Amino acid sequence: DLDPSRQRAIHRALGEALERLQDPDPERLRRHFEAAGEPARAARHALQAAARATAALAFDRAAALYRVALEHCEADDRPRLERLLGDALANDGRGVEAAEAFLRAAERLEGEAALDLLRRAGFERLRSGQIDEGTAVLQRVLASVGMRLSATRGRALLSLIRHRIALALRGLRFSERSESAIPPALLRRVDVAWSIGASGLGMVDELAAGEFQSLALRLALRAGEPLRICRTLAGEVAFSAVGGTRSQRRTARLLHTARTLAERLDVPQARGTVAMTAGIAAYLEGRFADAASACAVAEPILRSSPGGAWDLINAQLFGLQARVYLGELAAVGERLDPLLREAERRGNLYLLASLRNGPTHLLWLARGAPDEAQAGIDEAARLWSTKGMQVQHYWQLHARCDLDLYRGDPRAAADRLQQRWPDLGTLLRIQHVRIEALHLRGRCALAAAASDPSWHRRVLADARAIAAEHTPWGDALAQLLHAGAAARTGDLAAARMHLAEAVAGCEPAGMALYTAAARRRRGELGPEPEGAHWRGRADTWLLGQGVADIPRLLATLVPGFPDAPAPAALIAAR
Repeated sequence: DLDPSRQRAIHRALGEALERLQDPDPERLRRHFEAAGEPARAARHALQAAARATAALAFDRAAALYRVALEHCEADDRPRLERLLGDALANDGRGVEAAEAFLRAAERLEGEAALDLLRRAGFERLRSGQIDEGTAVLQRVLASVGMRLSATRGRALLSLIRHRIALALRGLRFSERSESAIPPALLRRVDVAWSIGASGLGMVDELAAGEFQSLALRLALRAGEPLRICRTLAGEVAFSAVGGTRSQRRTARLLHTARTLAERLDVPQARGTVAMTAGIAAYLEGRFADAASACAVAEPILRSSPGGAWDLINAQLFGLQARVYLGELAAVGERLDPLLREAERRGNLYLLASLRNGPTHLLWLARGAPDEAQAGIDEAARLWSTKGMQVQHYWQLHARCDLDLYRGDPRAAADRLQQRWPDLGTLLRIQHVRIEALHLRGRCALAAAASDPSWHRRVLADARAIAAEHTPWGDALAQLLHAGAAARTGDLAAARMHLAEAVAGCEPAGMALYTAAARRRRGELGPEPEGAHWRGRADTWLLGQGVADIPRLLATLVPGFPDAPAPAALIAAR
C-alpha cells in the first residue's frame, strides 16, 4: 500500500543496513537494490551471489544471476559477464545456451580472446549435437591457427596415419613445464585440436576426431603442460580402444600413464575424465561389467567438478549402454527416463539422440512399446545432422532394424541394412561396431530366411567373421547365429550344442540378457521335462526385468527358431 517512492526508499535503507553485516547475503542485497531502483549496486551483488552459487556447484542458479547482472551492466563489462554466463551454462550441461553466450562475448572482442571464445562456442555446440553449426564455428578458429578439417575422409585417414606414425616414433616422453613458460600460440593450437578431437567430434565422427586427437596429443607432449597432457592421453585411451582386443595392450599402457598422471596432479576433473575413458575402453573391448563400474566411479567425481559436464554425459551414456549388455533392464529403465527429461530440458541433442538410438533402444522393445521407440527414433533423426555416416546414424540404423524385427517384418530390416551397409565405411574399423553390425546382419538374414535363398551362407559367413575377432562376447553372439542357422535347417542337436556354447560364453561376459535368451531357446527345443526347466528359468529372469513380450524380444535377439508360446505367467497377466 506504500507509495512507490517510499517503497524504493525502504528497500534502499534495508539494503544499506544489510551491507553493514559481517557476512551479508549478496542475493538478498541484489533484490533490495533492484527494488530500490539502483541497478549498478544490484548488478554488483548479483555477481557476488553468482560467484557463491558457482562455488557451491549451483550452476543453474549462477547462470540466472549472471543474466540479472547483464541486464544492468555497463557495455564495456558485457563480454566478461557473457563469458561468465557461458561458463555457468557449460558447467550446467546447457551447451547450446553456453555457445550463444560465448558467441555474444566474442562479437565484442578481438584477437586471442575472441578466438578462444569461438573455440569454446564451437566445442559446446558439438557436444550438444549441433554438429554442422559447431563445425562451422570451429572452421573459423582452425583457419586462424593454420589448421583445417580434411576435405575428404580419405585425406582424414591419411592425416590420421601420419600422426599415428609420428606418435609411435616420438613416444610419450615430455618435459613438464608450467603454462606460463609455454608460448601462447602453442597452447592455443593444443586447445583447438583437443576441442575438435576427443571432446568434440569424438563420439560423432571417429575419423576426423581421431585425426585431431592424435595432433592434440603430439602438441600437448611438445608443450609439456601436465593437465593438457592428461586430458589428451585420456582421449587417446578411447581412440586406442576402437581396436578392441586387438589394441588392448596399448590401451592398457595409455590408461596406466593417464591414471598415474591424474593421481599425481590430484585434480578431480582429471581423475573423473580418466575413469570415464576407462569405462569407454572397457565397453569397446566387451568388458561390460568393468565398463559399468568405471563409469559409476566417474559420475560423482565429474558431477562435482566444474568443467566436467561433457565427460559426465559420456560416463552416463556408456554406463547405461554397458548395463543393457549386462541385462540390467530394470535398472536402466529407472535411469533412462530422468536422463531423457534432463537432455530435453538442457537442449542436449547429443545425449537425446544417443539414448533414443543407442543400445538403450532395447529398453522400449523390452517394455513392449515399439510405437514409442519409433517416435523417439524419428524425433532424434529429425533433429540430428544428415551429413555422412556418423556414430548416431549407425545407432539409428541399428535401432530401426531391431524395430523391424520386433514388429515381425524381417525383410524390411534386411533390406534396410543391406542398403546402408556400404555407408558404414570406416565405422567398421571399430571392433565393437564391427561385431555388433555383423551380428545384426546375421540376425536379419536368419529372420528373413523365407524370402532369401542364400540366407544360410550369409549367416555362417557373418558368424565366422565375428569369431575371427577372438573376443569372448563376440564368440557368444556367433554361437547364437550358428544355433539359429541349425534350428532353421532342422538340426536340433546342433542347435542345442550351439546354444549351450552361447550360454557358456555369455555368462562369463556378464551378458545376462543374451544368457536368458539362449536358455529360453534351449528350452523351446526340448526334450521335456528339461525344456520346461530352461524355459521357466529364463522366463523368471526376463519377466523380472520387465520384459513385456518374451516371444517378440526373442525373435529380435535370437531369430531362426519356430515361434514359441508366451510364458504361462505372461499369459495369466494378460
